[in-house]
Amino acid sequence: MKKQYVLLLLVAIFLQACNKSPLVIKLSEEKLQKAVDKKFPYKKSALVAKIELTDPKLTIKEDQLFIDVSFNGNALTKSIQGKLNVSGKVAYKQEKKAFYMKDFHINKVNLDNIEGSQKDRVVKMLEKAVAVYLASFPIYELKKSKYKQNLARMLLQDVKTEGNQLVVTLGF
Repeated sequence: MKKQYVLLLLVAIFLQACNKSPLVIKLSEEKLQKAVDKKFPYKKSALVAKIELTDPKLTIKEDQLFIDVSFNGNALTKSIQGKLNVSGKVAYKQEKKAFYMKDFHINKVNLDNIEGSQKDRVVKMLEKAVAVYLASFPIYELKKSKYKQNLARMLLQDVKTEGNQLVVTLGF
């Protein structure tokens, strides 16, 4: 197994020496959406509430990821349902070989059947549930089985969004 990594590293060094431009991997919005779909539905229960997050819709805009999610459940003996919109930047965690959202914010919460002070409590509960979940699940994991992605796992230089794609640059 270690011989494979050494061989891949040597190939990468050779390719880099022959070609001054960095190797780039582009992950489309559709590919990221498929990865996110695998992480839903998400269910969370607490003493006074139950929540289920479903139907994620991922978009990329202005160097940020946006995820729209539907939710339903109950809180404080009342049924809740609606939609929320979360945004954040992309971060790569080397130890996990995966991309996560960081610095995320809940931009909008639409509750279909709750008003007033109860709405504020439900929104705070949703913020906690979403924060815990988004911090723990990867938006996309680099695959060992794909040559370029395996190189990216070892030689990642930069991650940014460009149009509706996540652009991963490899280099030394």
